[in-house]
Amino acid sequence: RALVARFWQQPWHGKLTRWGTELHDRFLLPTFVRMDFDDVLDDLAQCGYKFEKSWFDPHFEFRFPLIGQVAAKGIELTLRNALEPWHVMGEEGSAGGTVRYVDSSLERVEVR
Repeated sequence: RALVARFWQQPWHGKLTRWGTELHDRFLLPTFVRMDFDDVLDDLAQCGYKFEKSWFDPHFEFRFPLIGQVAAKGIELTLRNALEPWHVMGEEGSAGGTVRYVDSSLERVEVR
């Protein structure tokens, strides 16, 4: 609702960015999703719609669960699940609608 109100008051007139494969390669990783989301919250705050970033921490933890982390000899390593779109293997009609078979065997992990 805040985004609709923000763009209602100040419509976007800039050029859209062609991201190509970066949408998959970069923006499905937790670090970049968080950075992008924080930018959106900062923009909303500048337009008068203030949200605390900590309000969204449970959503972030749910979507990108922590697998584990370790610190040794000055190096910190964190593993989190990342988003991975499932490839559609095929689809067919059924009594309730359309059934889409997907390859859910892939998982993406962010090493940070």
